[in-house]
Amino acid sequence: MGARSCSGRPAAAALLLLVLVLALVLLLVPAPAAAARLRPGLDCSCGCSSRVVRMFTCGLDTPCCVTPCRRPPPTNGTLLASNPRTAPAVEAGRAAAPACTNATVTRDSQLERAHPVVIGTPEYHHGVGTDPVGVDGYTRSVTDYCLALSVANAVAGANNVSTKDVARHLLELRVNSSMPNPWTVPPCNASARYRNLDGSCNNLGNPEWGQQGRPFVRLLCPRYADGVYEPPRALDGGPLPSARLLRRLLLPNAPFKYGDAHVYTLLTMQWGQLLAHDTALTRDFMGANGFSAQCCAINNSTPSHRSPLPANETASICLPANGPGPYCLSIVRGNASFVTSDGFVGPGEQDDDVNSYIDASFVYGNSEATLAALRTNQSGLLATSGNNWLPPSANATVDCDARNRSDVCFTAGDARVNQNTQLTALQILFLREHNRVARELARVNPQWDDERLFQETRRIIIAVFQHITYSRLVPIYVGAVTANRFNLVPNEFCQYDQNGYQPTVDATTFNEFATASNRVFHGIAQSILKLFGQVGGCPVGKLRLNEWMDTPVAVVQPPERLDQLLLGLSTQPMLKAARWITEALGEHLFETDRDPGQDLGAFDIQRGRDHGLPPYCEYRRKLGGRCCRSWRDLEDYIDPEVVQKMRKVYRDPRDVDLYVGLFLERPNGFALTGPTAAALNVEQFWRWKHGDRFFYDFGGQAGSFTPAQLCEIKKATASRLYCDNGDSITSVQRDLFVQPGFLNPVVDCRSIPALNFSAWAESA
Repeated sequence: MGARSCSGRPAAAALLLLVLVLALVLLLVPAPAAAARLRPGLDCSCGCSSRVVRMFTCGLDTPCCVTPCRRPPPTNGTLLASNPRTAPAVEAGRAAAPACTNATVTRDSQLERAHPVVIGTPEYHHGVGTDPVGVDGYTRSVTDYCLALSVANAVAGANNVSTKDVARHLLELRVNSSMPNPWTVPPCNASARYRNLDGSCNNLGNPEWGQQGRPFVRLLCPRYADGVYEPPRALDGGPLPSARLLRRLLLPNAPFKYGDAHVYTLLTMQWGQLLAHDTALTRDFMGANGFSAQCCAINNSTPSHRSPLPANETASICLPANGPGPYCLSIVRGNASFVTSDGFVGPGEQDDDVNSYIDASFVYGNSEATLAALRTNQSGLLATSGNNWLPPSANATVDCDARNRSDVCFTAGDARVNQNTQLTALQILFLREHNRVARELARVNPQWDDERLFQETRRIIIAVFQHITYSRLVPIYVGAVTANRFNLVPNEFCQYDQNGYQPTVDATTFNEFATASNRVFHGIAQSILKLFGQVGGCPVGKLRLNEWMDTPVAVVQPPERLDQLLLGLSTQPMLKAARWITEALGEHLFETDRDPGQDLGAFDIQRGRDHGLPPYCEYRRKLGGRCCRSWRDLEDYIDPEVVQKMRKVYRDPRDVDLYVGLFLERPNGFALTGPTAAALNVEQFWRWKHGDRFFYDFGGQAGSFTPAQLCEIKKATASRLYCDNGDSITSVQRDLFVQPGFLNPVVDCRSIPALNFSAWAESA
């Protein structure tokens, strides 16, 4: 019998030998069908907003361009602004808007007073870190929403067409908002060496692109039922299936089995969460009273029960996921803007509360106020606590699941820092790396002051995060062949990327990625986190994911725990691209002793509806897949037995939610997802790179590294981060994203290349 590890699995050497064979096959595998039809960056006008959105072509060698957000021509010309019936209808709609605003505010206020969110409940903890929009933002959104809806209703009535048809052309009517413009852009300095914290002025021609607080962009127009903001309905006009029912039937809980283990480690999943927090955050509505609402009814005598609110108590800010049975998942709608940067009202577009660029904002934040609270203002260093941990939160009972204000609870550039133990561990790792680099720069440049040391260090940390993301995470996400085909993998030489920065590319995070294709990776999370004392050894303990959410004390106590968590991430195998949600996230998310856990999969489905995402089949069609004329058409990407389950809950294949369809697709070659999700992800990674003027391997920019510095940045690896910043880590495998074994041996930290900071030395 062959040698076996302590876990009972075959020896890692045999497993890695198999991987070598697969890697050789990979070189011969053709690119994915959907990705082959994808050419990111081609200019295509989008009618949904004043900006140009770039998307896809019909083939690598054809000039055909799919234009996102294409609207049909006005019905019989009646929606043109020149139509004599339109102008009076617009004014009638404007006059009716205040009544809509008052009614909406009254209804939302009543809900908040009757059903407030209580600190410590699952609903509260799910909202921690999402920075709910304040009263001013709520008032602006409701006012603009009611103006858009009232005008659409009035113009529809005057022209005998549907409100939805009018809503498609709202921006053409150029109806001015009565509220002040919510966005400002500071004056841009084209020679600035460092990027702005809020992402503004990255693109000098369009300085608002990617800025914090701006709406996500879209690849396809929203599919609101009323064209303005009402969540989508089924093709036959009825309600879509319960998100909870869909999750339990199509994305069920399943125990981890070793046959489901991937050669990649759990660090892949966790690094992906860092990236997600760096580039996207949907703010929840905070209503008229200034606090969040509970969107389900709680029986005080049986607090573990949640039930749907009576129809007369529902509110515009709620979109709960109900049933089957006595079940209700409270979901507050994401904050949306109903006005463009030009000041014209239109359909709802959700705001991104972080800037879109990959800039390690989880370390530094997105505003000067956030950063000021994190800096020491000495030697370029960030503040720490305890054993070089993150600085403490000012109020642990608000920011964490803590009994006392002084309990262990951290603060960082991103407020979600305490969400789970492995996320907190990586945040500590990057904090330590910042301070380590700052000290190295001070050593070679003793003449630099605090500000210069801080900014140069931040610049290096961002570059390291970008390099590891694009050299390791992206090829795993979308497949190595696809990543190389679209120039997403950095070259191995001390050379700039020849394609470089493209100022016509908008790097703003798009809604479909933030709300669907990136959330598919929730399926590779695991309920049990194993703790390791050394690489290649046996686990020394374990943590259950849901039992330590918003409870970061488990990261730092006992003292050896941080290293154990880090080594667990780089040793524990990741799940293969799964078609289920692990139980800790599907049934027990933020669960308490008296409150039931939430369902992350149902939440993801409902969030897509909240954002008005078109159905899955629309994206298949736009990306070159077969149109969904029948259920059998889905079987080219989704297993037949899964399609049969889908038929039990959806009445039409064209109703399938985007998130559900992406989740259920068969993995595409060596990518973690199916072809549609892979194509969406390729497009986003391509935009983030080529639309970022400060991207680390571009030359000819004010913020470009010298060739010598770039050569050092390209030495950066996750293994070096572990060695430099763990408490007692002395050996790791070379590639932490792959399980250790014969082809990825464990080596002494001294043998892993490190950055030589003499490349940054300047004469005094």
